[in-house]
Amino acid sequence: MVNAHNIAKWGRHIVLKYPFWTGFSATLVVSLLTISIVALLNAPPSPPVATDQQPAEPAVPYPAPSPTKLAVPYPAPSPTKLAVPYPAPSPTKLASPTPTMSPTSSPTPTVEPPTATATVAPEFTTTTTPSPTTTLSPTAEPAPTVTSNGIGLDLTTWEEGYGPPEEEESGFFIYKDGAFTIIPHDNENIWYLERTWKKNEFFPLEDARKVANGFIPSDSEFVEHIELPEEGKHIDFYRSEWLIERFPEKMGWGEIGPGGFTVTYISVEDTDPQLFSSFEILPGDSNSNSN
Repeated sequence: MVNAHNIAKWGRHIVLKYPFWTGFSATLVVSLLTISIVALLNAPPSPPVATDQQPAEPAVPYPAPSPTKLAVPYPAPSPTKLAVPYPAPSPTKLASPTPTMSPTSSPTPTVEPPTATATVAPEFTTTTTPSPTTTLSPTAEPAPTVTSNGIGLDLTTWEEGYGPPEEEESGFFIYKDGAFTIIPHDNENIWYLERTWKKNEFFPLEDARKVANGFIPSDSEFVEHIELPEEGKHIDFYRSEWLIERFPEKMGWGEIGPGGFTVTYISVEDTDPQLFSSFEILPGDSNSNSN
């Protein structure tokens, strides 16, 4: 489209490029300007711009996406706490009794404050009234059983342990190849007992006495000891209350009295007077030979 502005622009371009045409073209320029003005004045008006078109709505910016939220881990459940039993309140301490004072002073007993704040129910105890004690009359303790493995023992019990006699001569009963010789009383209790050792089994007095103690009553009491060196004998005197009941009253006990008996140890004179080959046990003293 040709307008005054374009014409002026062209004219200026021509003048600057071709200055030698300046004077010549002045008239031409004026003519061209005139023609342009006339053309502008005679140009038809431009058609009006339609106004029924709705103005374009301004662009609404799309909202920026919100930042993605990171997943927060669900907190792990805390471990279940076990119920802790509430401590039982300690019992109220009672004040220790105040020692008795003289009549002139009467101090007030001090009571310690309770250590627990909780109220503790008192414990109730059942009081049992003791029944009256029955007084028993004293009774005598039973006497210990007295036994004997030799003198005073009944013949039947003896032979249960040593068997029947291997020989019998003039009232003497021989057992165990002559190791034991006994004479029973009329009531079948052993009245006389002799223990004889072989030559290689001789014993000193103390050892022979230990063997003899196994054939006298368990309640025997030692009385005295005597020596008869000219006869090669040592005699121990004993007394036993149990032995009195084992023989009849008519039996003679001699000077030693009822319940008395002797243990005579016989030495080996031709070998060693300190060794003993046998011993014999007899109720009464050595002067009594009656049964």
